[in-house]
Amino acid sequence: MSGGQAWGQRKDSDCEPSDTYFDSEDKNHRSTTLPSIKSTENKDIGVSKRPSKAKSQKHSPKICSPMEGTRQKNRDRTRRMSCDNVSGQIFENSSLIQSDEGRESCISLPTSEKLTPRSRTRKDFVCPITGKLLNDPVTLETGETYEREAIQEWIKRGNTTCPITRQPLSADSLPKTNYILKRLITYWKEQHPEFAQEFSYSETPRNSSTRETSLVSNPRRTFYSYSRNSTESHTQQRSKRFVRIAISTSPTSVISQATMETIVNGLKPYISCLCTSENLEEREAAVSAVAKLWKDSKGDPAVLTFLSKPPFVNGIVEILSASVNRDALKTSIYILSELTFSDKSVGEILTSVDYDFDCLAALLKNGLAEAVVLIYQLRPAFAQLSAHNFIPSLVQLIQSKSEDLDDLHFAIEPKDAAIAVLEQILTGGDENSRSVSAFAVIRANGIPALVKCLARVEGRRSIVSILLCCMRADRSYRNFIASTVEPSPVLELFLSGNDNVRGLCIDFLSELVHLSRRTTCNQILQIIKEEGAFSTMHTFLVYLRMAPMKHKPTLATHLLQLDLLAEPRKMSIYREEAVEALIEALHRKEFSNSQMMALDALGSLSARRTSSGDPYMETWLLKIAGFDQPYNALMKAEKLTKNENDLAETNLAESMEDEERAESSWEKRVAFVLSNHEKGSIFKALQECFKSNSLESAKSCLVISTWLIYILSVLPDTGVKSAARESLLEELINVLQSSRNMEEKILSTLALRTFVSDPDKISVAKHTYQWLRIITDSNFPNS
Repeated sequence: MSGGQAWGQRKDSDCEPSDTYFDSEDKNHRSTTLPSIKSTENKDIGVSKRPSKAKSQKHSPKICSPMEGTRQKNRDRTRRMSCDNVSGQIFENSSLIQSDEGRESCISLPTSEKLTPRSRTRKDFVCPITGKLLNDPVTLETGETYEREAIQEWIKRGNTTCPITRQPLSADSLPKTNYILKRLITYWKEQHPEFAQEFSYSETPRNSSTRETSLVSNPRRTFYSYSRNSTESHTQQRSKRFVRIAISTSPTSVISQATMETIVNGLKPYISCLCTSENLEEREAAVSAVAKLWKDSKGDPAVLTFLSKPPFVNGIVEILSASVNRDALKTSIYILSELTFSDKSVGEILTSVDYDFDCLAALLKNGLAEAVVLIYQLRPAFAQLSAHNFIPSLVQLIQSKSEDLDDLHFAIEPKDAAIAVLEQILTGGDENSRSVSAFAVIRANGIPALVKCLARVEGRRSIVSILLCCMRADRSYRNFIASTVEPSPVLELFLSGNDNVRGLCIDFLSELVHLSRRTTCNQILQIIKEEGAFSTMHTFLVYLRMAPMKHKPTLATHLLQLDLLAEPRKMSIYREEAVEALIEALHRKEFSNSQMMALDALGSLSARRTSSGDPYMETWLLKIAGFDQPYNALMKAEKLTKNENDLAETNLAESMEDEERAESSWEKRVAFVLSNHEKGSIFKALQECFKSNSLESAKSCLVISTWLIYILSVLPDTGVKSAARESLLEELINVLQSSRNMEEKILSTLALRTFVSDPDKISVAKHTYQWLRIITDSNFPNS
């Protein structure tokens, strides 16, 4: 705490510790100056230049907006407490290092005596509003210190004065965290856990529930079909990849225990400087020295334990909020990144206060690329990420060339971390927020850079997920992605991934061929078929046999399309198993979601699509039946779209007549293969879908059935038309009789007309006529 008035209202005897807390050796140690600490050169990253050394303690970067007048008045007395308490006692719990002979050598500095009972409940450490120990202390301009959340709630209720002094508050926003007081409270809690527990909040980590569901996704925040558990497992797997293995401290270790003891002892003066020094340049130099010693230790567990203490972590965070020296900021991020990867408790310290994350966000927006590494490691919730406009900064980082990080080797590259965070933003939240985020990536021209990054193995899964989100948000952008992306990296990812990754790859490849021109779709399918070190069709077939049911319909239709690039043969194992998988999904009436996925997959086989790639099978069938208003409205909108792209249209080699022939040929192939499998078994599966309790499934089933029946009317009869009539005649008549939707009645009439028009089936025509007569009599009794 740095509250000037607050301190002035208390007796000095209550605030300043007695000299009896420290022995003479500790006093001598505190009086010595820090050796060989040199100030580093300032390199501005978008914030105002730091003042001179004499005024460095008054510095305030733009991103933090502290109230410097109050802070300077209150800092002196608090610093005296920080010097006395932290410098003499911060090393009290240092680990014991065992020598080769088996004896233990203590590497801690002399410890202080126990605090007196009168320090049991320091008023300076307790929020006047909540009566609890301060966790995120902020000192107002009036000199009083409160818990940030408590004073925020006070202000939100319309209060404009200090709760204690009743003086008006002129500042528009709260000052930054009082790190000096926070360090003192943290240390006091460690020394007096039995007293601190009485006055502490219930310390459930704030993000304990959300952080498990954050990155990369892809929970409800995954786009469309990906489950929450799939993203969590990927996040955990990716995090484990970068976790460092602790160096053994056995006698056979490369780094001897004596060396470790030397390193730990060498760290003590620098840590003391970070926790107690008023000079910013000294603290920046101390950060550089700590980083060097950490690298020399090669992540030794003893050094890790020594550096993971809250006072040191908070001291590093204060450098991030106060310094404008780029090298010092990068080094501070590096130290926190290394500690977070190795010790989860460091991440909990950093996520316990919102201001720490806000500071990292400001550094990233100001151009410090390394800040995204720590943001990624902290795995913030989607709500935290959405509160900051990260997308332009992330896209700019992805577009930039990789910088030389000197001798600082992060466990994950900033570009890979930026891709992972961008994926979390695009796959989090509801559908509307996902669309907004995807459009932001497109506006920032991030797609070309992401496509280019597909060649890199690291981050490939996240890139595919981001591109899929963008295609689904802006379907008109699908053509650009399809013309620039190479299928090879996606197929490699499919081969090496788990079920969730393979499902993502299949959805991406399927979305890639949902184009307005059938000829272009066939070209892309041919590239996919021929790409890869292994046979793509054989790879898909093997996975189809073991894939989860949620992935089978999409995979089956994609495999079927690859097989239909050539003329249908009498026998094809790829075609047979693909159609069988679709029929199996249609039969699962106890799982309506499975039936709906299969119907959507069958609908995606249509050759007739709009310029945005959406199928218009139903509109086309209504036009054939004589109801052409929806079709004309659609074509009018398509004409306006094409006029905007006349230049692109004139450059296409195929004429509209060629495209029409390609669409007709494709639909005949699809209908022939689907209908002739197992003597029309697909019609029995569609019959069960008609009885679904889902209105959406029943409507999709009607469209698919009408489409197959109509296409069969122009194909040679192989005996499957009878199977279609036996399975679907009664269902179609039932729709005509009971449905109140005019378009559904028109579709069922079109299918029934096809049945009746068969001259070889007079009995069927009479049976159909009798049903139609009953319907007419019930609707028009007086006719």
